[in-house]
Amino acid sequence: MSKDEDLEARLASLKKGGDYKETDEELQKRFNTVFGHKPVVLNSSFTVPDSAVDQDEVERLLNELELSEEDFSTQFGISPDVPNLSPAHTGKLDKVVDSFVGREDLAGDVLAEDTLIRQVNEEISLNNKYKHIELKVDSDLQTRLNELKENPPVSSPSKEHNKSALGPPPKALSISDLKEEENWCCICNEDATVECPECDNDKYCENCFREGHYVDPIDWEYKKHKCVALKSQAK
Repeated sequence: MSKDEDLEARLASLKKGGDYKETDEELQKRFNTVFGHKPVVLNSSFTVPDSAVDQDEVERLLNELELSEEDFSTQFGISPDVPNLSPAHTGKLDKVVDSFVGREDLAGDVLAEDTLIRQVNEEISLNNKYKHIELKVDSDLQTRLNELKENPPVSSPSKEHNKSALGPPPKALSISDLKEEENWCCICNEDATVECPECDNDKYCENCFREGHYVDPIDWEYKKHKCVALKSQAK
């Protein structure tokens, strides 16, 4: 029965309302048509390739290994007698050791310890090399300190003479001196004779007032300033 005939038969059965049940052969045929090969479960014959297991190679490796508990101990350095193993066997044992022990980590720890020990030894050697210098410096300092305690320094006469040659310190300004400073000219510090109300009552001597306001004024407005005589001078 072709696919078209099968489909027409199924459609006709559906139109009639009947229940059409496919047989096992029809189902298997449809499955083969869809997937293009027989189901794996029907393939009951299995064969193991000859290259999968080489019995002679297995026996050769077993005879080559022949590891007992003592042989395994010697491989880890417990016994001085090390068996003669092939490179392949040695490589396999190295992988086992690396996976369980972590040879790289141990090597890193050993390297760090060696570096630390070397640094400590270098510091100790330097301390021993220059220890006598430190002891000598300490001894010299202690000797100088003892000498200073026994013979304290005395001030020399020349310093006393220099102090007397300088004379007494200057006398502090009195209140009257401060008042005299208030009457000084704000430009030349000579005695002031006039003051200018337009310049915030700044005090001038006659020459400075004339120069700053008339001869060479900073501003034209300065010529309009009028000075007045100081009260102290007026008296």
